[in-house]
Amino acid sequence: MPIEALQRSNHDLSNFKPITTKNCMSTTAHSDASANQGSSQYEDFLRHVDTHGVFKADRTGTGTKSVFGYQMRYDLSQGFPLVTTKKVFVKAIITELLWFLTGSSNNNWLTERGVTIWDEWAKPDGDLGPVYGVQWRSWPTADGRHIDQIAEAIKTLKTNPDSRRIIVSSWNVGKLDKMALMPCHAFFQFYVASA
Repeated sequence: MPIEALQRSNHDLSNFKPITTKNCMSTTAHSDASANQGSSQYEDFLRHVDTHGVFKADRTGTGTKSVFGYQMRYDLSQGFPLVTTKKVFVKAIITELLWFLTGSSNNNWLTERGVTIWDEWAKPDGDLGPVYGVQWRSWPTADGRHIDQIAEAIKTLKTNPDSRRIIVSSWNVGKLDKMALMPCHAFFQFYVASA
């Protein structure tokens, strides 16, 4: 679906249900192999954190046990690696991603679609400040222009798929203090294995 269509559509996601260990293998979101690769790597990660992690304070006051820079890699040709060890609200994942892609910073778009994960950070009018979607679709430049990083990434994937510079960033240092919540996933990079 083209980005322009994403911006215009309402995306009826009412058919999506949380994936649980009971029904995940029958979903079209991923195959048995991808579910296994997702859960297996996630379980390996949890063991690694348990063995090598250190306790750290966090912004919520609950504390975490963490490691730095752990990586997991998935073969997406095998499907989407969805963790099967817990319930996953697929509708919220998809709806939030579509919201990011619209370039919106208003939580009302999400709540209208039954997704409440941003509610506690939204102002009464729904505003969240220049969070993910704004940075992805309208990154402000010093000279007053705005860069649509998603459109640029798509253009580069088509014209120069071997580029190592196909990166989308949410971490705009000049705007962090205006965001309701700083980005958890600060950036992502595309790598085309074969064009």
